[in-house]
Amino acid sequence: MKKLALTVASAAVLASAANAAMEGKHFTGFYVGGQLGYGSGKSEWNSRAAQAGVNFARKTDLGTRGVVGGLHVGFGKEFNNKMYLGLEAFGNLSKTEGKERTLDGNLRFYAKAKRKNEFGAALRPGFVCGNALLYVKAGISSAKWEYRSAWALNNVVTERQSTSKHRVAFVPGIGVSMLVSEHVIVGVEATHTIYKKQSAPVRTVNGRQITERGNIKTHVTDFTGRVSYKW
Repeated sequence: MKKLALTVASAAVLASAANAAMEGKHFTGFYVGGQLGYGSGKSEWNSRAAQAGVNFARKTDLGTRGVVGGLHVGFGKEFNNKMYLGLEAFGNLSKTEGKERTLDGNLRFYAKAKRKNEFGAALRPGFVCGNALLYVKAGISSAKWEYRSAWALNNVVTERQSTSKHRVAFVPGIGVSMLVSEHVIVGVEATHTIYKKQSAPVRTVNGRQITERGNIKTHVTDFTGRVSYKW
């Protein structure tokens, strides 16, 4: 009986020591993985006449949506008080785009916005509860956006605008991850990317004269599922 009691006590001590050894290390380590989801947002086009004395202003709200997916790599540290801090780099390919066509008599207007690719980095502070990690995200990114618009009178293009540049953005977000095995983490994440304003002058067809001056403000909310391998 004493040997059995000693064995049980020893096992309890070893289990307690094992749990203590794992404390603060469930989510600690390097990881790499992929994400796939859907993005939806809006581009606000604001412009005014370039000529002094001409009272003209225009605003166009262009909705954007589409699939987004890519890869991520990072490192995270879980502390003994269940707090977590991570740093992550990510890259996405995207087909987030929007189009608009309007007709007013013989005057036609066409506009298009498209996000093609993006890369960035973010801090991920959070809180660990069992095998779950709840975190917020704050980072910066750079995405290539294409903006095109044109005016046509009697089916003849009279003015157009076209830009294709990488735009810097602030990326806040929230997410939850689950440790489903020693090395595999699955989760979901939502981010709201706010891009820096982009100047967008409208020119005559020959490009010699600027008829309108303005800017474009864009923001996109992405919802993605994530799978990561940690070591």
